[in-house]
Amino acid sequence: MKIGIISDVHDNGLNLLKAIDIFKKKEVEIIIHCGDWGSPGAAWLFMNNCDIRTISVFGNNDKDMYRFFTYKEKYNWDKLEYHGEFANLELEGKKIAVYHGNVGEITEALMLSGKWETVISGHDHVSKIESVNGVLHINPGTINCLKAGKIENNFTVAIYDLGENKAEIIKL
Repeated sequence: MKIGIISDVHDNGLNLLKAIDIFKKKEVEIIIHCGDWGSPGAAWLFMNNCDIRTISVFGNNDKDMYRFFTYKEKYNWDKLEYHGEFANLELEGKKIAVYHGNVGEITEALMLSGKWETVISGHDHVSKIESVNGVLHINPGTINCLKAGKIENNFTVAIYDLGENKAEIIKL
């Protein structure tokens, strides 16, 4: 199973559409969103252009929670699952933790706990794939224009192959 991973959209609609196109071309079966849609309008744009099951946690810049849930109900987004700030998943027998990452010590604790085989996070806008104590940590980076406080155009998402237990960073 291939999983598309995206984080830190921050209302960048143009790059969001590019990311959806990549996920469709790569034939991902599930998309994981690691938080910071920005406004509910970003989720609206996403769901009106993507029919792939999407699991989402919320980040520190997701505002107007009422509207996120109202849109989901009003527009019947049955393929979008909101999991609050944290998602504890099991996909094809793999235990996966999804957390936005705004508290680095929590992300680290998830990796060191031994409870999950994979930890997926975002927040810092820096894409990385690493192994920590045998746990695969994936951060897809951002599709927004800021990375580590600097304006850049290095927009990234990740593709995670569960069967191979490997991930790759894809530039938009």
